[in-house]
Amino acid sequence: MTDIFFALALAPVAIILWYIYKKDVHKEPSWQLAKSIIFGALAIIPVAIVELCIEDWFPTDMMSVDSFPQLFINTFIAVALVEELFKWFVVMKINYNNKQFDETYDAIVYCVFVSLGFAAIENLIYIFTDLINEGVVASLYTASLRFVTSIPGHAFFSIFMGYCISFAKMAQTKKNKSQEKIFLFASVMIPSIIHCLYDFFIISEMRLFMILWFVLLISLYTFCVEMVRSAAENNVHYQE
Repeated sequence: MTDIFFALALAPVAIILWYIYKKDVHKEPSWQLAKSIIFGALAIIPVAIVELCIEDWFPTDMMSVDSFPQLFINTFIAVALVEELFKWFVVMKINYNNKQFDETYDAIVYCVFVSLGFAAIENLIYIFTDLINEGVVASLYTASLRFVTSIPGHAFFSIFMGYCISFAKMAQTKKNKSQEKIFLFASVMIPSIIHCLYDFFIISEMRLFMILWFVLLISLYTFCVEMVRSAAENNVHYQE
C-alpha cells in the first residue's frame, strides 16, 4: 500500500520532468539535473523553518486576518516569497554560474528540476499525512487533486522563474550588470506573485475567488505549455 502512495506522489513530478527534459535538444548532464532535484528537495527544510518562525506574524487563514488585502500580503510574504526565494537561491548557487548553463532553455530546465524536487517532498508530506490521519480515501483524494493542481503549479511558477533567469544570463554574457539585476529581481518577484495569487484564491474560500483560481490554473496550463514550446524551439547558445 505504501508503495502505491509513493508512486502516486511522485508520478506527476516524473511526468513533468520528463516533458521538460524531452524538449531539451542538448541534454543537461544527469549529475547536474540530479543535484538540482536533490538540493531542491532539501530546500524544504529551511522553508519549513522560516515559515514556522513567521507564521504568527503573517497568519494565512481567514480566521486570523482582518481583511483580504492583509491575507494577500501575508500569503505573499509567508508562503509564496519564502518558497520561491529558496528555490531561486538553489538555482543560483548550483546552476547559474555553472559552465553547463550555456543555452537559454537550460534556465527553464534547471528551475523546473529544482522546483519539482521541492514539490516532490511537499507532496509526499501532504499525502502521507492524510494517509496516517484521515485514511486511504482522503489520501487518494489529496493525491489526485495535487496531481493536476499543486505539482503543475510549482512547475508553472518555475517556468516563469526560468524565463526571467534566461534573460538575466544573457545580460551577464553581455556584461550588462544593471539589466542582469533587473531580470534576476523579476525571476523572484514574478513567480512569487503568481504563486501568491494561486494560494490566496484558495485560502480565501470565496466562490468568486475559487472561480478566479480555476481561471488562473487553466491560463497557466495554456500559457506555460506555450512558453516551454517557444523557449525550446528558439533555444540559443550564450555567446561570451
